[in-house]
Amino acid sequence: MKILMTNWSLHDVGGSEKWTYSMAKTLAGRGHEVDVLTHNLGVVSERMKQFADVRLSPSVTYDDEYDLLLANHSGIVKVPEDAAGFRVHTSHGPQHRLEAPAGGADVYVGVSQEVVEARRPTCPGRWEVITNGVDLTEFYPFTGPRRPARALIACKSVAACNMAGLACERAGIVFDIVHYLKRPEWDMAERMRSCTFLIGIGRTAAEALACGLDVLLFNEPHPKIGPRTDGWIQPGNVDSLRAFNFSARNEARRVDLEDLTALVSWRPQERGWQRPWAEAEADIERKADQYLALM
Repeated sequence: MKILMTNWSLHDVGGSEKWTYSMAKTLAGRGHEVDVLTHNLGVVSERMKQFADVRLSPSVTYDDEYDLLLANHSGIVKVPEDAAGFRVHTSHGPQHRLEAPAGGADVYVGVSQEVVEARRPTCPGRWEVITNGVDLTEFYPFTGPRRPARALIACKSVAACNMAGLACERAGIVFDIVHYLKRPEWDMAERMRSCTFLIGIGRTAAEALACGLDVLLFNEPHPKIGPRTDGWIQPGNVDSLRAFNFSARNEARRVDLEDLTALVSWRPQERGWQRPWAEAEADIERKADQYLALM
């Protein structure tokens, strides 16, 4: 098939950017011809050139040339009403304006149940949940001897990264910080294999589970909201937390530095469940199958 994918930006190493990269790589690996349309080139688009044709919007019109449109974000590609082919719009968040579907798709997908429930009232139609997929050949566990605790902090906000760093210092835990804007890094898989647990949210949490890490969900979405946590991901809560895309918006407990220090000082006791969970629930190959099955 000939497939067109869209994402507002491919400049930074963010969640929808990595989703676009991973899905395009997977589909191209199956022999499909993949074009990708964006408003901003950068770190991600440069790496996609080896398996996809990346173009700047508005250089492409979705028409009879394409068999399938996998669209992230609205307003990137012009889609004539009478165009052939199948159209899927994926929303990656419940609030951001870029994630609001504009209509006209055959199927709408939310990356979590939370997203579907937030977006469906304003965009009627067929909605499905397809959660984030991870390239399990890239994200896999460290297999050497057990190591002392070391945290990888990858929160979405700089304030949350800084607070998590202070909490780790108080707890006497060595840590590294990666922030997709302030301290971007492409090879997160290698960084994860050098650590024993992750502090962060979203797609990064799913990647960390694939690497066999413990994950503490923590972020500060806005100063007025304050720092929030859903605690540690464990076998008993992983499904309910994934229903909110590991966003720390499920319980969304407000915490201060003392609370966070106590959280990072305690670790879940159950070990070894994360990788099997990722193989069953977060394999990008299975997610690609789910998207193709929508047609």
